[in-house]
Amino acid sequence: MLGYRELSYLLKNMEPAHVPGSYIFATVSEETLETLGANPLLVFREKEAITVILRREIAEANSISFESVWSLISLTVHSDLEAVGLLAKITS
Repeated sequence: MLGYRELSYLLKNMEPAHVPGSYIFATVSEETLETLGANPLLVFREKEAITVILRREIAEANSISFESVWSLISLTVHSDLEAVGLLAKITS
């Protein structure tokens, strides 16, 4: 399903909502990633490292170190990756 690109549509129809839970960013090894199974919210593989976003309690249960704890806010609107200006508008 394609997302929406029109900035005015995205801004008009978004309904920001806090997603319950606390989340962390961490760098993990391939072995650690395998033990997490389907639990990471995001996995980003780069040549230098594997970065994951996890719920805090999953990180703690797996002895994964992290520096900061974050909240997750969903805009509840399906934006196209090529939509221009959405992040600029919501972060200013």
